[in-house]
Amino acid sequence: MLPEPGDFFAVMFHYVRPLENSELRYLEIEQFKTQIDMLQAKYGLINRTQWEEFRATGRKPIGALLTFDDGLKDHFEFVLPYLFDRNIFAIFYICTNPLNNLTLPVHLMHYLLSNHKAFDIWHDFIAGGLPKDFNKVFDDKSELAYVHRDHTQPEKELKKLINYASEDIGQKDLLVDIFAKKTNLTQSDFIESWYMSESEILEIASKGFEIGSHTCSHRLMSRLNDAEIDHELYSSRHILGEVSKTEIKSFCLPYGRPYSYNQNVLNRIAQSGYAESFDVNPQPIEDRFLEKYRFRLPRYDCKLFLN
Repeated sequence: MLPEPGDFFAVMFHYVRPLENSELRYLEIEQFKTQIDMLQAKYGLINRTQWEEFRATGRKPIGALLTFDDGLKDHFEFVLPYLFDRNIFAIFYICTNPLNNLTLPVHLMHYLLSNHKAFDIWHDFIAGGLPKDFNKVFDDKSELAYVHRDHTQPEKELKKLINYASEDIGQKDLLVDIFAKKTNLTQSDFIESWYMSESEILEIASKGFEIGSHTCSHRLMSRLNDAEIDHELYSSRHILGEVSKTEIKSFCLPYGRPYSYNQNVLNRIAQSGYAESFDVNPQPIEDRFLEKYRFRLPRYDCKLFLN
């Protein structure tokens, strides 16, 4: 159910770019602008002062808080100019591995699926030596992933293999090899074109937007041990603080669905110094969330607001 006027809620965006001839799931720029116009007219948009007052006092504002995930180049090239010109506040949640010249497998798969048939990519995985018993890495948690998405079955299986597998059977190394063969792009080439640079992140922060952490690697946090969870939380926060010259207060859970994290993850976020964290759950932020669930605040996917 969509929010009502008078609610306080957060909205999550990912790819925003000009119209292109690919199968990437993205918002075209004019769609994005129309959606922001609608959110502002119907609900109102949260500004930085309101957001920081909420954080300090728990007093809920009215309207939509805009959030952008992953640290994508789209956000610097197409989102930032539009928001800045209109004095609209947003939080940008950034993964830090690309700043260390490490790609995020989730995006390598997005790129491949946007330009190649899922069946052909599966064939490349099999030809590359993917174990025939690969289904053993699909447990109950991974089987829940993408159930309600309008993906083809091969596409769902590929995304589950990379993003939700319960163990490493060499699939991510195979993905890098397949990506190189199908695209003729190096990992450095991809990082330069797909993610924001340090200078771009600093510019976003200097223009009054907030920078938040989205981990280092965008891995499923419920799969990680305590040391790995802490690395994702503390290292990303430190790196982004150094890059943006700001204090990193906000965190956003990769994938965000309830099965992508657990209570241990939430406890460690709370202990690591963040003020709050967001997951993905289409409902307004109510008082009960502020009292008990500050580290799993809900967000709507922007696609729910498309006509």
